Amino acid sequence: MRLRFITALLALTGFAIAADPVINNEGFKSRVIAASDGVRLHYLEAGSGPAILFVPGWTGAAEFWTPQMRLLSASYRVVALDPRSQGDSEKSEQGNYTERRARDIHEIIGKLNLGPVVLVAWSRAVIESMSLVEQFGTNDIRAMVLVDGTLVRELTPESARRLHSEAREMLMDRKKYVSKQVPAMFGKPHSQELYDSIGKANLKTPTSVAIALQADSAERDCRPAAKKLDRPAMFVNRSGPGAVALAAILLKELPSARLEVMEGVGHALFLDDAERFNFLFQDFLRSISKTPSR
Repeated sequence: MRLRFITALLALTGFAIAADPVINNEGFKSRVIAASDGVRLHYLEAGSGPAILFVPGWTGAAEFWTPQMRLLSASYRVVALDPRSQGDSEKSEQGNYTERRARDIHEIIGKLNLGPVVLVAWSRAVIESMSLVEQFGTNDIRAMVLVDGTLVRELTPESARRLHSEAREMLMDRKKYVSKQVPAMFGKPHSQELYDSIGKANLKTPTSVAIALQADSAERDCRPAAKKLDRPAMFVNRSGPGAVALAAILLKELPSARLEVMEGVGHALFLDDAERFNFLFQDFLRSISKTPSR
Protein backbone atom coordinates (compact mmCIF):
# COMPACT_ATOMS: atom_id res chain seq x y z
CA MET A 1 0.00 0.00 0.00
CA ARG A 2 1.27 3.44 -0.94
CA LEU A 3 0.73 5.99 1.85
CA ARG A 4 1.58 9.66 1.52
CA PHE A 5 0.72 12.69 3.62
CA ILE A 6 0.05 15.71 1.39
CA THR A 7 0.84 18.98 3.20
CA ALA A 8 1.53 22.62 2.50
CA LEU A 9 4.61 21.45 0.59
CA LEU A 10 2.43 21.53 -2.53
CA ALA A 11 2.19 25.29 -2.20
CA LEU A 12 5.98 25.50 -2.27
CA THR A 13 6.05 23.65 -5.58
CA GLY A 14 3.89 26.23 -7.37
CA PHE A 15 0.50 24.90 -6.37
CA ALA A 16 -1.82 27.89 -6.65
CA ILE A 17 -4.60 28.82 -4.24
CA ALA A 18 -7.85 29.07 -6.21
CA ALA A 19 -11.14 30.81 -5.55
CA ASP A 20 -14.04 29.20 -3.71
CA PRO A 21 -15.43 26.28 -5.76
CA VAL A 22 -18.60 26.97 -7.70
CA ILE A 23 -21.25 24.26 -7.67
CA ASN A 24 -23.60 24.21 -10.65
CA ASN A 25 -24.37 22.15 -13.73
CA GLU A 26 -24.06 24.99 -16.24
CA GLY A 27 -22.49 23.80 -19.47
CA PHE A 28 -23.04 20.10 -18.78
CA LYS A 29 -25.52 17.90 -20.63
CA SER A 30 -28.40 17.00 -18.31
CA ARG A 31 -29.94 13.61 -19.04
CA VAL A 32 -32.20 10.93 -17.56
CA ILE A 33 -32.07 7.16 -17.89
CA ALA A 34 -34.30 4.48 -16.38
CA ALA A 35 -32.96 1.88 -13.98
CA SER A 36 -34.09 -1.73 -14.41
CA ASP A 37 -36.88 -1.21 -11.85
CA GLY A 38 -38.15 1.85 -13.71
CA VAL A 39 -36.75 4.56 -11.41
CA ARG A 40 -35.53 7.51 -13.47
CA LEU A 41 -31.92 8.43 -12.74
CA HIS A 42 -30.53 11.84 -13.63
CA TYR A 43 -26.92 12.43 -14.63
CA LEU A 44 -24.65 15.15 -15.98
CA GLU A 45 -22.22 14.56 -18.81
CA ALA A 46 -19.44 16.41 -20.62
CA GLY A 47 -16.39 15.74 -22.79
CA SER A 48 -15.25 12.68 -24.70
CA GLY A 49 -12.58 10.03 -24.37
CA PRO A 50 -11.93 7.49 -21.60
CA ALA A 51 -14.79 7.52 -19.10
CA ILE A 52 -14.89 8.71 -15.52
CA LEU A 53 -18.05 8.24 -13.42
CA PHE A 54 -18.53 10.37 -10.28
CA VAL A 55 -20.97 9.31 -7.55
CA PRO A 56 -21.73 11.61 -4.58
CA GLY A 57 -22.43 10.50 -1.04
CA TRP A 58 -25.44 10.67 1.28
CA THR A 59 -28.05 13.16 -0.03
CA GLY A 60 -25.41 14.64 -2.34
CA ALA A 61 -25.82 15.64 -5.98
CA ALA A 62 -23.99 15.19 -9.26
CA GLU A 63 -23.21 18.91 -9.42
CA PHE A 64 -20.94 18.60 -6.37
CA TRP A 65 -18.30 17.27 -8.77
CA THR A 66 -18.27 20.47 -10.85
CA PRO A 67 -14.58 21.35 -10.14
CA GLN A 68 -13.44 17.90 -11.25
CA MET A 69 -15.75 17.68 -14.28
CA ARG A 70 -14.71 21.07 -15.63
CA LEU A 71 -11.02 20.19 -15.28
CA LEU A 72 -11.19 16.71 -16.81
CA SER A 73 -13.81 17.12 -19.53
CA ALA A 74 -11.11 18.39 -21.91
CA SER A 75 -9.56 14.91 -22.04
CA TYR A 76 -12.19 12.53 -20.65
CA ARG A 77 -15.84 11.67 -20.93
CA VAL A 78 -17.04 12.68 -17.49
CA VAL A 79 -20.39 11.58 -16.08
CA ALA A 80 -21.79 12.42 -12.64
CA LEU A 81 -24.77 10.54 -11.25
CA ASP A 82 -27.59 11.72 -9.02
CA PRO A 83 -28.23 8.50 -7.05
CA ARG A 84 -31.85 7.45 -6.73
CA SER A 85 -33.86 9.75 -4.47
CA GLN A 86 -31.07 12.35 -4.59
CA GLY A 87 -30.50 15.48 -6.66
CA ASP A 88 -32.72 15.51 -9.74
CA SER A 89 -33.24 11.74 -9.87
CA GLU A 90 -36.69 10.33 -9.16
CA LYS A 91 -37.67 10.21 -5.51
CA SER A 92 -38.56 6.59 -4.92
CA GLU A 93 -39.90 4.74 -1.90
CA GLN A 94 -38.16 1.61 -3.17
CA GLY A 95 -34.52 0.67 -3.58
CA ASN A 96 -32.97 3.07 -1.09
CA TYR A 97 -30.41 0.59 0.17
CA THR A 98 -26.81 -0.17 -0.64
CA GLU A 99 -27.15 -3.23 -2.89
CA ARG A 100 -29.83 -1.67 -5.12
CA ARG A 101 -27.92 1.62 -5.43
CA ALA A 102 -24.82 -0.38 -6.35
CA ARG A 103 -26.86 -2.04 -9.08
CA ASP A 104 -27.89 1.42 -10.31
CA ILE A 105 -24.21 2.34 -10.73
CA HIS A 106 -23.54 -0.95 -12.50
CA GLU A 107 -26.47 -0.36 -14.85
CA ILE A 108 -25.40 3.20 -15.63
CA ILE A 109 -21.94 1.95 -16.60
CA GLY A 110 -23.46 -0.63 -18.94
CA LYS A 111 -26.25 1.47 -20.47
CA LEU A 112 -23.98 4.43 -21.16
CA ASN A 113 -21.13 2.22 -22.43
CA LEU A 114 -18.69 3.70 -19.93
CA GLY A 115 -16.62 0.58 -19.31
CA PRO A 116 -13.81 0.27 -18.59
CA VAL A 117 -14.54 3.26 -16.35
CA VAL A 118 -12.69 5.05 -13.58
CA LEU A 119 -15.26 5.04 -10.77
CA VAL A 120 -15.00 7.90 -8.26
CA ALA A 121 -17.13 7.51 -5.13
CA TRP A 122 -17.49 9.72 -2.08
CA SER A 123 -18.59 8.83 1.44
CA ARG A 124 -21.64 6.54 1.35
CA ALA A 125 -20.94 5.80 -2.30
CA VAL A 126 -17.73 4.06 -1.20
CA ILE A 127 -19.68 1.18 0.33
CA GLU A 128 -22.00 1.18 -2.68
CA SER A 129 -19.00 0.86 -5.00
CA MET A 130 -17.64 -2.00 -2.93
CA SER A 131 -21.07 -3.64 -3.12
CA LEU A 132 -20.86 -3.29 -6.91
CA VAL A 133 -17.55 -5.18 -6.85
CA GLU A 134 -19.06 -7.83 -4.56
CA GLN A 135 -22.13 -8.34 -6.76
CA PHE A 136 -20.83 -7.83 -10.30
CA GLY A 137 -17.04 -8.05 -10.26
CA THR A 138 -14.68 -5.62 -11.97
CA ASN A 139 -14.97 -6.36 -15.69
CA ASP A 140 -16.30 -2.86 -16.42
CA ILE A 141 -13.97 -1.08 -13.97
CA ARG A 142 -10.67 0.49 -15.05
CA ALA A 143 -9.81 1.84 -11.59
CA MET A 144 -11.49 3.17 -8.45
CA VAL A 145 -11.01 6.39 -6.48
CA LEU A 146 -12.69 6.16 -3.07
CA VAL A 147 -13.04 9.45 -1.23
CA ASP A 148 -13.25 9.85 2.56
CA GLY A 149 -14.99 6.57 3.18
CA THR A 150 -14.15 3.41 5.04
CA LEU A 151 -14.42 -0.33 4.49
CA VAL A 152 -15.76 -1.28 7.91
CA ARG A 153 -18.55 0.39 9.87
CA GLU A 154 -19.53 -0.97 13.27
CA LEU A 155 -22.76 -0.12 15.07
CA THR A 156 -21.66 0.72 18.60
CA PRO A 157 -23.80 2.15 21.42
CA GLU A 158 -22.23 5.54 20.74
CA SER A 159 -22.88 5.46 16.98
CA ALA A 160 -26.43 4.20 17.58
CA ARG A 161 -27.12 7.15 19.90
CA ARG A 162 -25.69 9.55 17.32
CA LEU A 163 -27.81 7.97 14.57
CA HIS A 164 -30.94 8.33 16.70
CA SER A 165 -30.12 11.93 17.62
CA GLU A 166 -29.53 12.94 13.99
CA ALA A 167 -32.73 11.22 12.87
CA ARG A 168 -34.73 13.19 15.44
CA GLU A 169 -33.05 16.43 14.40
CA MET A 170 -33.96 15.81 10.77
CA LEU A 171 -37.56 14.91 11.63
CA MET A 172 -38.00 17.99 13.80
CA ASP A 173 -36.37 20.57 11.51
CA ARG A 174 -34.56 19.28 8.43
CA LYS A 175 -33.53 22.73 7.19
CA LYS A 176 -31.94 23.57 10.52
CA TYR A 177 -30.12 20.25 10.55
CA VAL A 178 -28.75 20.82 7.05
CA SER A 179 -27.70 24.39 7.87
CA LYS A 180 -25.42 22.97 10.59
CA GLN A 181 -24.38 19.82 8.78
CA VAL A 182 -23.11 21.42 5.58
CA PRO A 183 -20.46 23.77 7.05
CA ALA A 184 -19.33 20.91 9.30
CA MET A 185 -18.25 18.99 6.17
CA PHE A 186 -15.44 21.49 5.60
CA GLY A 187 -12.17 22.17 7.36
CA LYS A 188 -11.61 25.51 5.65
CA PRO A 189 -13.85 28.59 5.52
CA HIS A 190 -15.97 28.98 2.41
CA SER A 191 -18.67 31.30 1.15
CA GLN A 192 -22.24 31.13 2.38
CA GLU A 193 -23.20 30.81 -1.28
CA LEU A 194 -21.36 27.49 -1.48
CA TYR A 195 -22.97 26.21 1.73
CA ASP A 196 -26.41 27.28 0.53
CA SER A 197 -26.02 25.56 -2.84
CA ILE A 198 -24.98 22.32 -1.18
CA GLY A 199 -27.77 22.55 1.38
CA LYS A 200 -30.36 23.19 -1.33
CA ALA A 201 -29.20 20.07 -3.18
CA ASN A 202 -29.20 17.97 0.00
CA LEU A 203 -32.77 18.97 0.80
CA LYS A 204 -34.00 17.45 -2.47
CA THR A 205 -33.71 14.04 -0.78
CA PRO A 206 -36.88 13.37 1.26
CA THR A 207 -36.24 13.25 4.99
CA SER A 208 -37.60 9.71 5.30
CA VAL A 209 -35.17 8.52 2.63
CA ALA A 210 -32.25 10.39 4.19
CA ILE A 211 -32.89 8.63 7.51
CA ALA A 212 -33.33 5.24 5.82
CA LEU A 213 -30.02 5.62 3.97
CA GLN A 214 -28.20 6.43 7.20
CA ALA A 215 -29.71 3.44 8.96
CA ASP A 216 -28.84 1.11 6.07
CA SER A 217 -25.18 2.10 6.12
CA ALA A 218 -24.75 2.12 9.90
CA GLU A 219 -23.05 -1.29 9.95
CA ARG A 220 -21.04 -2.63 6.99
CA ASP A 221 -18.04 -4.85 6.35
CA CYS A 222 -16.57 -4.39 2.87
CA ARG A 223 -13.44 -6.45 3.48
CA PRO A 224 -14.73 -9.45 1.47
CA ALA A 225 -15.36 -7.14 -1.48
CA ALA A 226 -11.90 -5.60 -1.09
CA LYS A 227 -10.39 -9.03 -1.69
CA LYS A 228 -12.13 -9.03 -5.09
CA LEU A 229 -10.92 -5.58 -6.09
CA ASP A 230 -8.27 -6.47 -8.68
CA ARG A 231 -8.06 -2.98 -10.20
CA PRO A 232 -5.89 0.03 -9.34
CA ALA A 233 -7.43 1.81 -6.38
CA MET A 234 -6.73 5.08 -4.62
CA PHE A 235 -8.28 6.07 -1.32
CA VAL A 236 -8.22 9.79 -0.50
CA ASN A 237 -9.11 10.58 3.11
CA ARG A 238 -8.80 13.47 5.52
CA SER A 239 -6.33 13.02 8.35
CA GLY A 240 -7.53 11.62 11.65
CA PRO A 241 -8.52 8.33 13.31
CA GLY A 242 -10.56 7.25 10.29
CA ALA A 243 -7.54 7.40 8.01
CA VAL A 244 -5.44 5.49 10.51
CA ALA A 245 -8.08 2.75 10.78
CA LEU A 246 -8.43 2.59 7.00
CA ALA A 247 -4.65 2.29 6.58
CA ALA A 248 -4.62 -0.72 8.91
CA ILE A 249 -7.39 -2.41 6.91
CA LEU A 250 -5.74 -1.70 3.58
CA LEU A 251 -2.39 -3.05 4.73
CA LYS A 252 -4.08 -6.37 5.41
CA GLU A 253 -6.85 -6.57 2.81
CA LEU A 254 -5.71 -4.45 -0.14
CA PRO A 255 -1.96 -3.80 0.11
CA SER A 256 -1.68 -2.67 -3.52
CA ALA A 257 -3.99 0.30 -2.91
CA ARG A 258 -2.74 3.86 -2.78
CA LEU A 259 -3.80 5.89 0.25
CA GLU A 260 -3.53 9.67 0.20
CA VAL A 261 -4.19 11.60 3.41
CA MET A 262 -5.05 15.28 3.09
CA GLU A 263 -4.41 17.58 6.03
CA GLY A 264 -6.57 20.51 7.06
CA VAL A 265 -9.71 19.49 5.19
CA GLY A 266 -13.14 18.19 6.09
CA HIS A 267 -15.34 15.39 4.80
CA ALA A 268 -16.06 17.16 1.48
CA LEU A 269 -12.35 17.31 0.78
CA PHE A 270 -12.68 17.35 -3.03
CA LEU A 271 -14.47 20.70 -2.62
CA ASP A 272 -12.70 21.89 0.52
CA ASP A 273 -9.36 21.84 -1.31
CA ALA A 274 -10.30 21.07 -4.91
CA GLU A 275 -6.86 21.98 -6.24
CA ARG A 276 -5.05 19.57 -4.00
CA PHE A 277 -7.56 16.79 -4.64
CA ASN A 278 -7.38 17.36 -8.39
CA PHE A 279 -3.59 17.21 -8.26
CA LEU A 280 -3.78 13.79 -6.61
CA PHE A 281 -6.51 12.58 -8.95
CA GLN A 282 -4.61 13.61 -12.08
CA ASP A 283 -1.45 11.98 -10.76
CA PHE A 284 -3.41 8.75 -10.22
CA LEU A 285 -4.87 8.94 -13.73
CA ARG A 286 -1.38 9.35 -15.16
CA SER A 287 -0.16 6.34 -13.18
CA ILE A 288 -2.91 4.02 -14.42
CA SER A 289 -2.45 5.18 -18.01
CA LYS A 290 0.91 3.39 -17.94
CA THR A 291 -0.72 0.04 -17.15
CA PRO A 292 -2.86 -1.83 -19.69
CA SER A 293 -6.58 -2.13 -19.00
CA ARG A 294 -8.06 -5.62 -19.05
